[in-house]
Amino acid sequence: MGTDPLTAFSAMNTAVPNPKQDHNLFRCSLDIAPACFATGKPCKGILSMASTMDIEEMGNGRQAAELLRLMGNSFQEKDNCGERFIFGYHHKFAAGIYLGSGLGKQTAELSLNTMADRLQLNSKAPNHTTAEHFSSELQAEEPFGISIDTTGDLAAVQRAVLEWREGICATSNKILRPT
Repeated sequence: MGTDPLTAFSAMNTAVPNPKQDHNLFRCSLDIAPACFATGKPCKGILSMASTMDIEEMGNGRQAAELLRLMGNSFQEKDNCGERFIFGYHHKFAAGIYLGSGLGKQTAELSLNTMADRLQLNSKAPNHTTAEHFSSELQAEEPFGISIDTTGDLAAVQRAVLEWREGICATSNKILRPT
């Protein structure tokens, strides 16, 4: 701006709309994620687990379980019921979960707690562990997976979640071994 007082005066008196009060900021919709209102029906499924052979340090099984339980708590929040994937990072541990659109948040909560229970039993945990419910017979909406890396390799966890999203079985990775 120049030294012209008229220019400064007009700039100060120009109304600027507040973006937080824009009526288009939130739109009403009846499009609600099925996981938000459907309780689903319980069924038994088997999670295929695989892990690396490397183990870094003592005590990481309990810390890995703590991260998975924290992630399970996020599905209890009403605002998160429509999430298809989430990532977590806690005490240098990285984890991710993918939930197919045909599955509900109870699947995520129960599976995260089951995997946490298994990891907590061991004072040592492999560097990378993956559990998935995935096969060619499943519907496209039904894949499910959990990936946890105790070295903090978030990129490895993200690759596993991306594979599930793209319909690829992550435990077929040659680096991971069945547990």
